[in-house]
Amino acid sequence: MEMTPTKPRELHDPGRDEFLACAREGSPALIHGVVSAWPCSRLWSDAYLRDRLHGRKFLVNESPDGLFGIQSSRMLDSQGLCHISFDEFLDRVHTCGDGDEPPAERGPVFYMQQKPAAETFPELLPDVGHASFVDLATLSQLNIWIGQRGSRIPMHYDSFDNLLVQVRGRKSVRLYPPSQTPYLYPGLDGVDFASHVDPEQPDLQRYPLFARAAGAMDFTLETGEMLYLPPFWWHSIRALSNANISINYWYDTAFGLPRQPLQQARDLLRLTLSQSKALPPVQLDVMRAMLRQAADFT
Repeated sequence: MEMTPTKPRELHDPGRDEFLACAREGSPALIHGVVSAWPCSRLWSDAYLRDRLHGRKFLVNESPDGLFGIQSSRMLDSQGLCHISFDEFLDRVHTCGDGDEPPAERGPVFYMQQKPAAETFPELLPDVGHASFVDLATLSQLNIWIGQRGSRIPMHYDSFDNLLVQVRGRKSVRLYPPSQTPYLYPGLDGVDFASHVDPEQPDLQRYPLFARAAGAMDFTLETGEMLYLPPFWWHSIRALSNANISINYWYDTAFGLPRQPLQQARDLLRLTLSQSKALPPVQLDVMRAMLRQAADFT
């Protein structure tokens, strides 16, 4: 029986062919030897960021325990939403130590989540590098995340190729492959890309199938490392240090290939399944047979 790896494969400063081979297998990868050459790696100290962003105010989320809503990064919920200067944000981020105090003793956790860099941090864009092994023309969105120790959002997946770069600090990461979706209870807050299960504290009475979930990868993303996350891989990520800074890049690709055909096929399948619910039993049996035949054909 083939064992599932417990950590992603590792690549060192890959060329485009090496990276695309990994992407087309749908395999996560830890990538080394790329980020250290980027200006943000040496420049983004507290002092530098305070100087570049002095006087500017930002929308920031606050949580009593560090777990933020899946929609809070889009400002679609008002969980602890506050409008503060960057100086005040950093001051609040550093109010707790880097020890293991429980959340009640640390106080609230602050997080600037999924901030589109071009709109939110134009002053910092010259410091941001780009991976040479991915076609820059396929970049869909570049986001910056600045958080306090303990900050995290619910386990979820993205439908894009995703590169996550750890600029400052460390993060713990847990991944589940797409094949485990039936055990992860999608549908949190009405979205199919977020899980009801908190993998750090799973409630097996409410979500018993989670006990069957297999193939998890657990590891720490260190400063200067890059993580390639293929589409539909579930991930739960927690900041392990204060003033924790990450950059993520979403590309308009899936597994290194154009994303549009997959997205269109997925949308058509969703429409088919939705319409099938209204069919009378005899017609539903025919539809099931057609779907089975289509699956066998592919």
